Amino acid sequence: MIRARVLVDPNRVDRMDEEMKKRARVAVESAARAAATVANGRYPDGNFHAKPARGTHDGVAAGVGGNPLAHIFNKGSLGRHVGALKRDRRKDSWPVRRGAGYTATRQPEALTGNTGVAARDIFGPARRAGRKALQAALRRR
Repeated sequence: MIRARVLVDPNRVDRMDEEMKKRARVAVESAARAAATVANGRYPDGNFHAKPARGTHDGVAAGVGGNPLAHIFNKGSLGRHVGALKRDRRKDSWPVRRGAGYTATRQPEALTGNTGVAARDIFGPARRAGRKALQAALRRR
């Protein structure tokens, strides 16, 4: 989930003037649109869309919605695994001592097809684009 928020001191939310509320709302909506555009560029099947800004108890928030399975394609099906994979260290065959006993053999990688889903890194670049759009919108006068 990608979210953009403009937080305000809870004691001063009621003192925000209408112009400040409008600027905050426009800023978070532009951040959500920018993040959705980048996310759709990296993973078109995600159907990402900007959710409209809404008031919260401590400011304004907007977000990006899309395919709930996008997190799988974000990091790939191997997740955050950073160590060496066991595939290279596994033996081709090993003895099994159950009952009469036999020798088990591992299928070659070409036959199993377990290569996983490649990571597309969707959320990081989308988050950075949204943050950049949020800061640019807040700087505009």
